Amino acid sequence: MSNFRSQEMHLYKVCFNSFANAHQSVRQIGSTKMCQFIDLNPQAQPHKLLFAQTVSRCVATERKIEAINKEYARNGMEQKGPKSLRDLDECIRCIAQDKQKNQNMLFETIEADVNSKLQFIEG
Repeated sequence: MSNFRSQEMHLYKVCFNSFANAHQSVRQIGSTKMCQFIDLNPQAQPHKLLFAQTVSRCVATERKIEAINKEYARNGMEQKGPKSLRDLDECIRCIAQDKQKNQNMLFETIEADVNSKLQFIEG
């Protein structure tokens, strides 16, 4: 707990039925900037946490995206990303609608797209 609080705080334990609900709910709660999140499992080993496999997949996909970016740079091609997080969020929503996928299940599609592009680059 932080020593820098201006008001009395209460500790609540929140449980979610699914990752989709948890992600959206925590995002909305965090956007209020009226709460503090703490790790209630500091003794747990990171690789045994519930979403460790998903995080590992994200890291691996990020490495693949870096390889694709290097290939773009090597060939003198320019990539443009979103100007802000709000724009990124809007792009993700559009991609999800285009692929007719739930936004929270979109990672599998993105991962497959990245893998196919990397395979094309690597020949």
